[in-house]
Order: sequence, then structure tokens, then C-alpha cells
Amino acid sequence: VLAPDNTEQNTNRNPDSASRSKLAMGNDLRVKGDFARAIRAYQQALPSAGDQAGYIYQQIGYCYQQQGNKASARTNYENAIVEYEKLISAGRM
Repeated sequence: VLAPDNTEQNTNRNPDSASRSKLAMGNDLRVKGDFARAIRAYQQALPSAGDQAGYIYQQIGYCYQQQGNKASARTNYENAIVEYEKLISAGRM
């Protein structure tokens, strides 16, 4: 698929296997209350997260919120909103 400037555009909507693995690890660590390690796992999942980016940013925000880091929580919740809006605009949510 070509973007308007005739460059190839990434259309991968699904996370790759490494991203899915890191996402699963982040979810497991979050449930266990290990928020610092969960954040790191989620951050490693982001580069190839595809349509899961909004969910991942939301989970990172939650982890920061649980740590009492309101500024980082807010930033990640705002990033999640941006990603969800992209999905809505593309008709994928």
C-alpha cells in the first residue's frame, strides 16, 4: 500500500509474535502487581503492536497510575486515546 507521498505504508494491523509475547508478559506482570516490569514489557511490545497500540498505552497508563505516577499515567492514557481515535477513523473499532 502506498501512502499519499508514494512511499510504502505499514498496514500491519495485527501485532507480530514478539509483540504478542511481550503483551502477554505485561498482562501477567500487571495482574501480579509487578507494575515496573509490566511497563517495560508493554513498552517493548509497542513498536510492532499494530491495532493493539491503544490497549497497550492504556495498560501502561494503568500501571503508572498504580505506582502513583499521575503525569506518566495521563500521558499514556492520552496516547491510548489518540490510537483509539485512529482505529475509529479507519473504521476498525
